[in-house]
Formats: sequence, C-alpha cells, structure tokens
Amino acid sequence: MWWRRCVVWLWILGLCLPASAARIVSLAPELTEIICRLGGREQLVGRSSVCDFPEEVRSLPVAGRFGAPSPEAILKLRADTVVAGRLFEPGARELLIRLGLRVVELPTSSVADYERAVTELGRLLNRQREAGAELTRVRALLAACRTRYAKTRRPSVLLVVWADPLTVAGRRSVLNDLIELAGGRNAAGAEDTAYFRASPEWALAARPEVVIFPTKRGAVQVPVPDSWRLWPAVRAGRCYRDLDADLVFRLGPRFTEGIRELERRIHPAPEPGKK
Repeated sequence: MWWRRCVVWLWILGLCLPASAARIVSLAPELTEIICRLGGREQLVGRSSVCDFPEEVRSLPVAGRFGAPSPEAILKLRADTVVAGRLFEPGARELLIRLGLRVVELPTSSVADYERAVTELGRLLNRQREAGAELTRVRALLAACRTRYAKTRRPSVLLVVWADPLTVAGRRSVLNDLIELAGGRNAAGAEDTAYFRASPEWALAARPEVVIFPTKRGAVQVPVPDSWRLWPAVRAGRCYRDLDADLVFRLGPRFTEGIRELERRIHPAPEPGKK
C-alpha cells in the first residue's frame, strides 16, 4: 500500500534529520565565547549581564547575572538549556530542572577544564568537528610554550587580581598555569591557594621582577599605590597595567592570546641595537 511506503520513508527521514537545535542561555562569559568559537552563536538566545564578547552577543537579551539565572526571563526566551561555570544561588539548579530545563555546569578553573568545556559544548551543539579543531589548536600552542621555556630562566612574576586590598594569584589558580606557560615563575606560587589577600610586607618580601595588573579594556587606570613603589619590578619600570583582563581572567578561546600577551611582558623583545 502507498501509505505504508510513506510511513517507512517518513521514519527514515526522521532518523536522518538532525535533532532540533538547543536554545541556550549562557551565564558565563567564557562559555559564551566558546559557544561562538564553535559556531553555535545562532543557538544562543540569552546571556548573562557580563557576557560581552564577541560583539554580536551584546544584542542578546540578558537572562541573569554571572552564575545567577533569572528563571522568568529564561522561560520567556523559550530556552531549553542553561550553561554556566557554576550556579551560585542555593537551589537554582533544582529550580531550573523543575521548570524542564537542562542545566550544564562547566567550571573553567584550569586548562584541563577548558578542554572539557570545549568537548561538552561541542556535543551539546552537535559541533564535534569544530570542538576537535579548537582542542588541536590549543594543545599545539601549549606544547610550543612548554618546549620554548623548558630551559629558559623564568623571571618572578606577581599577577595582581585586585589592587585594594591587594589580591594575588596563588598556586591553585589558573593564572599560575598561564604565568608558567608564558615563561615566568609565579612569585606567589608557594601559597597553596587560588587567590589570597597579600600584605604590603609580603609583597615586598616576594621581590617580584615583573608585576602584571590586568585591567578591563577601557577602564580608567588608578595611580600605582605608594606601597608598590618599593617593589623591585616597579622601580625597574616593569609594572604592566595595559593587559586586557578578559584575556587571562576568562578561560575562553582568547586565553591563548592572553598567554602571548603575558610572554611579551615577561620576556620583552630587546630594543633595536641591543643584544
């Protein structure tokens, strides 16, 4: 019968056609950047208030703060998936699940976390090939960094997260890894924590050779605190405050650019005519 043949063909087509694309709200700027890098921009229907790169995501409706969803806004956008590094509000995950949403938490606190996030988002977006290409790109750059600085003297680097109170990156932070990949040695690497408040006395005793204080692009720079002027790096003119904070504080696809920018400051090219 003709109708039976139609049923068979419709069943075959159903197997061949892709599943409906996920409608995603991202509550983490680094995950938003990964989604766009993998070609999933059209599946983003909402963002957090701090997701601002690439430029085109700024036109998306805001559906929450960093790690803090607005359930009403998410439902209004007819989203079916929420991705975040971590949901900070107690009970937020359970509420979203009760509302019928898929919740994907992908922390990005290490380079290994970045690879996991790329892999999981590649599956979610059905863009495994693009995810594989991104992992290949990142692994090649990291391998090159490790080889380049395997036998190089590593200057002591203090990476300042916040100026007042002075907050710096310890051994358990991803910034520690980025400093090492860029050919430096974390001046706070002996501290077995991710971030901590450091006293002026501690910073002076650490004697960093390079100080890097990333700031948000376009932000007004405050003067160097008086206590910093005693640090060897500041006295030697090696205090850098011109690095875009998003390149190192967000573990998205641009973190490899952040490594290159750190390299330029840790191992600056010699001036013309000087060896």
